Amino acid sequence: MRFKVKKAFFDKEDGMKAYSENGIYVNDDEKRISELVRRGFIDDKNLDDSNETKADVKHVGGGYYELPNGEKVKGKDKALAALESGE
Repeated sequence: MRFKVKKAFFDKEDGMKAYSENGIYVNDDEKRISELVRRGFIDDKNLDDSNETKADVKHVGGGYYELPNGEKVKGKDKALAALESGE
């Protein structure tokens, strides 16, 4: 299941992986998801259940684009390709 990140955090149960605001959090553990929703880190709507399209890449300057998961990629074509592949 995929959820939109509302507030940046480090996931202590996933090797301290960083999640940035407006990124995507992926997990199937309902207990963990409910904890993160309760604490305000992720939205309670499962993006897999919605008809929303994936968020667009965001231009951050200097030819770099930020993906919804917070990763920065140089070049719009590479960013769009990464978005389509789900990376």
